[in-house]
Amino acid sequence: ITQAAVRELAKAGVLVGFSGGSGTPLFAATEVEVDVAWLTSQSEYRPTAYLQHWVSYWFDDRLRLLAAKRLQVARMQMVEAHWQQLVDDRRVEFSCDSRQLTNVLRKFKQGVDQAPDNGHLLAQEAVLTKALYKLAVEAVDYGEFTRAKRGAGIDLANRFLDHGNYLAYGLGATATWVIGLPHGLAVMHGKTRR
Repeated sequence: ITQAAVRELAKAGVLVGFSGGSGTPLFAATEVEVDVAWLTSQSEYRPTAYLQHWVSYWFDDRLRLLAAKRLQVARMQMVEAHWQQLVDDRRVEFSCDSRQLTNVLRKFKQGVDQAPDNGHLLAQEAVLTKALYKLAVEAVDYGEFTRAKRGAGIDLANRFLDHGNYLAYGLGATATWVIGLPHGLAVMHGKTRR
C-alpha cells in the first residue's frame, strides 16, 4: 500500500490496520482523525525480560523510589557531561559557568539522596529544572525568561522547550514500548498523573 493510498483512505475516514495472514494478529490500527497518526503496535508478542525485571521492583514503593533516584542521578550526569561539551565547543556560544553548574548539580544530588518519597523527588527535579533554565538563559544571554505552562509560551525559548519535551517524551515512550514496558508503570512522573 502506498503513502498516497493511505492518505486518500484517511481523508475518507477509513479505518486502516495492518495484520498478519487472514487478518490476525492485528499489528497496528487507528481510527483517530488527526494530522499525523502514529500506529502503535498491537502485537501481543512483546519481549518479556525487561518487563519481568521492571516489575520485580516496581510494586515495592522503596525500590521504585530507588529506581527513580537512579534515573535522576543518570540525568544529572548527562546534563553535566553535555553542558560541559557545549562550554568547550568554540563553535557554540554557550558560556555556562562550570562552577555554578557543578554547585547546582551537587545540591540536586544531595536532594535526590535525601528525598524520602516521590513527591520530594519531584520537588527536587523542579528546583533543578528552574536552576538549569536560569544557567542556560545566562549562558546564551537570552534576557528575561519565564517558563510558560502547558504550551502557552509564544517566545522562541518556550516553543523550543515544548518541542524538545514532546520529542523526549515521545522517544522515551517509543523506546520503552518497544522493549515491552507499558507507560503505566512509571517510576516517577506517572505516579502523579492520570
